[in-house]
Amino acid sequence: MRSLLKTTQIREWKQVSWLTILFLLYTIHTTLLINLFLGHVKGLENINAIIPNYHLFVELLTAVLSALISGIFFSSLEVFYFSKKFKQLSYGRSIIFKFLIYGVFAFGLTISFTIFYHCLLLGKNPLDFEVIEKSKNYLASSGIFYTLIMIIIPVLIMIFLVQINEKMGQGILWQLITGEYRVPKEQTRIFMFLDIKSSTSIAERIGHAHFYNLLNRFFADITYPIVKNKGEIYQYVGDEVVISWTMNNGTDNSNCIQCFFDICKTIQDYASHYEEQFGVVPEFKAGMHYGKVMTGEIGIIKKEITHSGEVLNIAARIQELCNSLGSKFIISRSLLDTLPLNNEYELKDLGTFELRGRTKKVDLISVAQKGKVNTLIPSSVLTSK
Repeated sequence: MRSLLKTTQIREWKQVSWLTILFLLYTIHTTLLINLFLGHVKGLENINAIIPNYHLFVELLTAVLSALISGIFFSSLEVFYFSKKFKQLSYGRSIIFKFLIYGVFAFGLTISFTIFYHCLLLGKNPLDFEVIEKSKNYLASSGIFYTLIMIIIPVLIMIFLVQINEKMGQGILWQLITGEYRVPKEQTRIFMFLDIKSSTSIAERIGHAHFYNLLNRFFADITYPIVKNKGEIYQYVGDEVVISWTMNNGTDNSNCIQCFFDICKTIQDYASHYEEQFGVVPEFKAGMHYGKVMTGEIGIIKKEITHSGEVLNIAARIQELCNSLGSKFIISRSLLDTLPLNNEYELKDLGTFELRGRTKKVDLISVAQKGKVNTLIPSSVLTSK
């Protein structure tokens, strides 16, 4: 089975790469602007009064190296550690804590970059008396604020972008920035509607506040299996999550099918934790279909990228049939015909059905992994402490 860890790490390293590029572009741009400012503003006859020992080439070289080091360091810290460590904090508190911690690191890096700059400028080693003296002079001048600002501003931009990206979902921020869907486009996509079974009775049994925590935990646990299989979380609707794939991502290695069974395995692995924390292990069911949708930006005060088309209604109706047909996972035959399935799946033809609100009938297939049970567990079996 494909490695979840490897897929997750690739995604995270992509984030680190883009954030580092942001650091680099910002730093080069700012360094050149400052040089332009220092060279053309009247009254600044002595540049050294503001930035001691200023030299453009050495300044630019130091800026590029410092941007690469700072970008990799800060973005790795944000993506691999802080984005997980502070996940339960509010956005405001998270930004304050991160800013304070990053500020300490930024000051340490400023000292290091200052010493490096004077080593290049003087051609001497870091322990040389002249390097140390000139570095001390710079750190005691107003130029220290220039260096700190050069580091802190892209850090703040990075924190903001990571926070907003997590809030809006995978790639949505970039799509809004580039205006990819400002003009609606027709696409062919796969949709899965995944719903927790007997959620009302579970909520009544454990209490609505406790059930909310269960939902939050469930949605968090299934996120990585979705990302691993190149899925996109489109919507959370109550106790239901809607997952979407482009045709290439969904059909590649049958990702859209494997996603469901990876979710099953994840919840099974965490079953004891659910029993201990909530007194119940959530059962779930899913329906899946593919077809054409119109994808575009919608809204004025609050913008979203939405999909509109019959395929969403059909996928939702297929999921609704899981209970009556006693199956956990049902897909349309038309979708099945597009997938390169292998022998690890067990298929059962359920017949042809007329879905609610639609006159055209759909052939449905129940999908299971060989050797695994694919029937829904009756509500009476769900236990609570």
